[in-house]
Amino acid sequence: MAEKTLQTDREKKLTREELDNLLVELGVSAETAKDEYRSRVESFNKLTLWQDQRNAQIAQLSAT
Repeated sequence: MAEKTLQTDREKKLTREELDNLLVELGVSAETAKDEYRSRVESFNKLTLWQDQRNAQIAQLSAT
């Protein structure tokens, strides 16, 4: 039962108004939140690229 509730919570999507209200409560501007999100996505993409390159190197070394 608890798993079902957790799944439902994860599936809930915030409306734009709910998100804006939450940001106001937290004292964060929408622009700051967008910048932080972009920064984290960029970091994640760099890490993913690095991992892919490393895995390719390992595969290449394993094949020889």
